[in-house]
Amino acid sequence: MMSDLHADTATNRRCVEEFSALASKDDVILLAGDISDDLGTVQWVFERLSDSYGAVVYVPGNHELWLRPSDRATGLADSWAKLQAIWALAADAGVRTRPFLLHDRVWIVPLLSWHHRSWDVEPDVVGRKHAWAFSDYTCCEWPEELMGDDANVPGNASLAQWMDAWNEGEAMDAMRSGRQPWHDVISLSHFLPFQELIPEKRFLFFPELPTVSGSVPLSRRVQDLQPDLHVFGHSHFAWDATIRGTRFVQAPLCTARERSRRLASIKVGLERTPDDAQPSEWLPVPLYQLPLTRSRDAWSMERRSKGWSLLRSGAVPPQYTAAWSEYYKRHARDPENVDLAPWVQQRRARRARAKSNQ
Repeated sequence: MMSDLHADTATNRRCVEEFSALASKDDVILLAGDISDDLGTVQWVFERLSDSYGAVVYVPGNHELWLRPSDRATGLADSWAKLQAIWALAADAGVRTRPFLLHDRVWIVPLLSWHHRSWDVEPDVVGRKHAWAFSDYTCCEWPEELMGDDANVPGNASLAQWMDAWNEGEAMDAMRSGRQPWHDVISLSHFLPFQELIPEKRFLFFPELPTVSGSVPLSRRVQDLQPDLHVFGHSHFAWDATIRGTRFVQAPLCTARERSRRLASIKVGLERTPDDAQPSEWLPVPLYQLPLTRSRDAWSMERRSKGWSLLRSGAVPPQYTAAWSEYYKRHARDPENVDLAPWVQQRRARRARAKSNQ
């Protein structure tokens, strides 16, 4: 699995090519959103990965729904129309966007979601303002009927609720009625279900990030579903933690610039990363395995010998190292502490000096 491919640049497209070259038709790849805001790039990624993997499972991120001039030129009136166009591209490439049962053993459940301001319930840091200038508010356009009575209030929950309701339908009903005691469940979303999956505001260069990161309807749906694993993206922080009985994993690619500046908070599973490390050394992240070709007993013994944990039908690897989830293993979350981290203070001081010198 992986998220946040941001395949708009040649560097990240080469990464997609490398991931594809390492793939097998026995593999299923989970994509937790933010491929690109360009439909041509989205189509290329869908087709490239579909040619290499046995199945591609995808949930849209926020970037895909930014409305570009080229979208308008092709007749797409708003972000809802663009979302439908993306679903059509996925269907043409054989990419899965709805719940399905794999090998009668594991349900894979993509969950459509959107962020809203009220998901963020932790205290603000000094000087924090809501991210009204965040690109989702300027680059996305939605039909008024989707926005509810608070259409003129940026960050309202109406769109998140509408997105969540779209998860209902025949596929979700089939999962609920067909779920058996031996079935494992893996769900995925782009946005975050719980605020424990993002660093506290005092640690963030952009402390407004939590206001545009998560969804209460998504949180309720994940709690109702109770998956064994949940894959997410969006925040661009690697993560692997168990909350309320579910293991949550984020493995983002991010942009090349981000990787050059803060690789330690992006990479997954590598204790030491050389300066010339390539994303294909830690992505895609193996997350689940079924015993398809060997006896269950022999396969189980081998998995255990490698530190994997057995679920009802499959197995999951040992917990990956990821900087921020490792931090929260050792430190209790303390959102009431709003004293800015030293690195945030230093950046603010540099910016203040630069501004005064202009």
